[in-house]
Amino acid sequence: MKALFSSVKQYAVFAARPHLFRTGEPYQLGANCANGGVYVELVSGKESNFRARVEQFGGVILAQ
Repeated sequence: MKALFSSVKQYAVFAARPHLFRTGEPYQLGANCANGGVYVELVSGKESNFRARVEQFGGVILAQ
């Protein structure tokens, strides 16, 4: 499962909180800037927990 955050700041807020799942390294496609989208993938843990936390912090789920 993959998620997209619209900026580095938005991802940083998400990443600063403890979670019950593990994610891979965040990455950007195209422009590497603070206003560029940040992608992150679920590595382990419940998909429902990941989805809820991503949506709580303004991200969007892209793939299952």
